[in-house]
Amino acid sequence: MHIETYPMYDMNGIILKVRNFFAGPCPPGMYSGDGFQPCTPCPIGSYQDETGADFCYQCNYGWTTPQPGAASADQCGELEKN
Repeated sequence: MHIETYPMYDMNGIILKVRNFFAGPCPPGMYSGDGFQPCTPCPIGSYQDETGADFCYQCNYGWTTPQPGAASADQCGELEKN
């Protein structure tokens, strides 16, 4: 578990206390620079099926996902041809 520390200030800028927030790992379909929250959904055309990821896998060439945040390669599908 990753711990984020945030000071809390009064109106004069004096630290009143420090709060620790436990930032859990990114869930499948999301990623971040260190794999912990806050996380970003995988962009359209990519997916991530593991927890705590710092990247997303690209769908195969010519394939995409219908929306951001895909959590499985099964969500990749062929691009529609016009």
